[in-house]
Amino acid sequence: MKLALGLLVATALLAADKPIFPDQFGKYKLVERAAVGSPEPAALASEYGFEAAESAHYKGPQKLTVTTWRMKDSTGALGFYQWQRTPQAAWFQKGRHVLQVEGTPAKKDIQALLAALPPAGEPLPPVYLPAKDRTAGSERYILGQASLRQFESRLPVEVARFDLGPEIQLAKYQTPAGEAALAVFSYPTPQIARIQVKEFEKLPGAAAHRSGPLVAVVFGPSEEAKHLAAAVEYRASVMTNEPTRDYEGNPGDLLIAIFQMVGYIILFCIGAGVLVGVFHRIQDRGFTNQPATEAMIRLHIED
Repeated sequence: MKLALGLLVATALLAADKPIFPDQFGKYKLVERAAVGSPEPAALASEYGFEAAESAHYKGPQKLTVTTWRMKDSTGALGFYQWQRTPQAAWFQKGRHVLQVEGTPAKKDIQALLAALPPAGEPLPPVYLPAKDRTAGSERYILGQASLRQFESRLPVEVARFDLGPEIQLAKYQTPAGEAALAVFSYPTPQIARIQVKEFEKLPGAAAHRSGPLVAVVFGPSEEAKHLAAAVEYRASVMTNEPTRDYEGNPGDLLIAIFQMVGYIILFCIGAGVLVGVFHRIQDRGFTNQPATEAMIRLHIED
C-alpha cells in the first residue's frame, strides 16, 4: 500500500515538473526556459484553476519569448485568457493552456508551437454574448466570487448564488446612449433561472431578462439596457431519430407493405412444400438407399 502511494506521489511530481514547451518547433530552437509564478491576485488565478507556468526563449529567424500558463481545464483557461490578454503581444489558447508570444513569428511556426502542446480535450462553453456593438477585448468569463468581484462588483455575490452552479459571461457594449455592461448567467435549469431573475430585477440600475436557463443583467442607460438584455436568447437543439420510412402520412403505403410481406410468406411456404415433395418423389423412385414405403405398424388393440 505504501509502495503504491509512493509511486503515485512520484508520478504526480514528475508530471508537475515536466517541461511545457518543446525543445524545437518550426525554425526555432530552445535557448532557455524558466518557471513563472502565479499572477496576482492569487485568489483569482486559483479560481481559474492555475497549475503551472513556464517561460521560454527561442532563437531562429528572430528572438522569441513565449510564456504559457496551464489551468486544470479549458473553461478556466478561457477565463484566464480573457483576463490576461493585452494588445501588446499575441495571445492564444489551446485546451487548458494559455500562451503569450512576444515577437512576430510566421503563422506556420505558431501552428507548429500549438501542435506541440497537448490536445485541446474538452470543448469550450458556448458564447451567449450578442456580437453587435460588443467592445472588443471586454469579454470576461466568471467562475466564482473572486472573478465576479474583480470584473463586476455591482453584482452581489449573494444574488449570483454560486452555490446553484452558474457560469457567467461579461462584456461591455457601446450603445447610442452610452456604455452598457452585460452579464449573462447560465444556470443548470430554467426553473432556477426563473427564480433568480426576480432577484436581479431588484438591483438598482439593472435591467434583467430570462430566456430558458439564461438570465441577462444589464447596467446602463434604461431603454438601451432593456433592448440589450432582450437580445440574449437561449436556443435549445433537439435531436430526433428519423425513421427510415414514414407511413404516418399515407395509410395506403402501410397496407401495400403488409400485403407484400404476406405474399413473401406464402411464396416461402409454397417453395418449401415443393422442395419436400420433390425429395419424397426421389425417394419413391429408388434413388436413395431408403425403402420407398415403410410398412405401417399395427398394434391390434381391439375392445
